[in-house]
Amino acid sequence: MKLKRKCECVLAKNDSYEMVLVIECNLLVEWFLWVFATAVTAGLFYLYASIVQHEITDGIITFLFG
Repeated sequence: MKLKRKCECVLAKNDSYEMVLVIECNLLVEWFLWVFATAVTAGLFYLYASIVQHEITDGIITFLFG
């Protein structure tokens, strides 16, 4: 099993040059970073949805009951 992979990240690109960051990624670290990024994204979506839901609920209660 291959435990390392070459990762290339284009930092800047122009017509005349291209700056590329090349690193050797450990696949376990890469997997951890993907899981972490997914969890953070899900948490932000959950926070946004709970705020929007709270505002909608308050609006409905205010509309119905004054």
